[in-house]
Amino acid sequence: MWPRVLMVGLVAWFACGCAGQNSAASAARARGFDKKIIWVWGPTRKTPADAVRETDLCRSLGYNVMVIDGPPQYIKDILPIAHERKMQVWVLVSWYGEWGFPKLVPNVPKDMVQQFPPDELAGLAKQTNPDKPVHPGPFLCFDRPEVRKYAAELAIATVQTYHPDGLAVDWVGYRNYRACHCAYSNQQRARYASEHPDLSPEQAQRDYSLTSMAAVYEVVRQAAKAADPNITIGCHVYPQFDPEPLCGNRFAVDYPAQTTAWFFQPFWPMEKVAENARTTKATEHKYHDYVTGTGFIGMTMEKPNIKSPERLRQEIRTIKAAGLKAICFAGDGFYADPALAQVISEEIGGTYRAPAAK
Repeated sequence: MWPRVLMVGLVAWFACGCAGQNSAASAARARGFDKKIIWVWGPTRKTPADAVRETDLCRSLGYNVMVIDGPPQYIKDILPIAHERKMQVWVLVSWYGEWGFPKLVPNVPKDMVQQFPPDELAGLAKQTNPDKPVHPGPFLCFDRPEVRKYAAELAIATVQTYHPDGLAVDWVGYRNYRACHCAYSNQQRARYASEHPDLSPEQAQRDYSLTSMAAVYEVVRQAAKAADPNITIGCHVYPQFDPEPLCGNRFAVDYPAQTTAWFFQPFWPMEKVAENARTTKATEHKYHDYVTGTGFIGMTMEKPNIKSPERLRQEIRTIKAAGLKAICFAGDGFYADPALAQVISEEIGGTYRAPAAK
């Protein structure tokens, strides 16, 4: 998930922004969403006091689930604090570059990373689409059984170390948004194509990649559930899979956050946001009865990609209008701009109030 930002300036505006309680109005605004998830970034947080401030802030905005990465002790500190406030904590499980945190099991060998022909690799180093930032990697090759074994080990270790309410999986996908071209993947994809002669080469590549990604989520779910049968599995479906962007319903995930409104300019037309939300809702149970379709909104305070409060409100309401019962936010906009924080609080049932203008 991109971008990663640090939690800065949090204390000052939070201290002056939480006045006002109106439980009836909050309940009315929250109606429609059961899970309100915030993907909190910033591994510099360290102390229990940081955990209290962060949890109180997120709770005041209306969130009831926090996805957390950060120092191991910080994760352990925030769990009981969140539970006291009737919030869940899902711990990040990621395999992208150095973000494979927490590193509780040995890293897989470097020859297990995704590979591409030189001409394609050169193209991946240049941004040609505003929706697709350059990600240098490394990306693990999820076609390989060794990587799936590592994914299961990491899931078990995370559950046993932290005993969280959930795991939040990130970065299961392909650097080129389609397929890996290492020798192993090429060999296995050719075998898959030979076993499915009715498929075109493009269809065979698509289906093989989808099968590989689904297998990763399946082993993560099985491993995590073996360690804690009550644990929840969430994810952000990222990197986008170009042949089927809204593929999260295929995966063994309770709350697959499918990108409904992305970070970057030009912002997606609201018609696309609405269609993504409607499709996510209409197909949530196509493959697994336990899936709850989850709309995802990306936010950043990096110019020129700052969303206006009006734009953010429209995105939230569009997801709600589609009938989705879960919404997930990611980025720093939820705390770096009181006006954006106010919108979130109003739309998902929080108690936060922005400071009065001077």
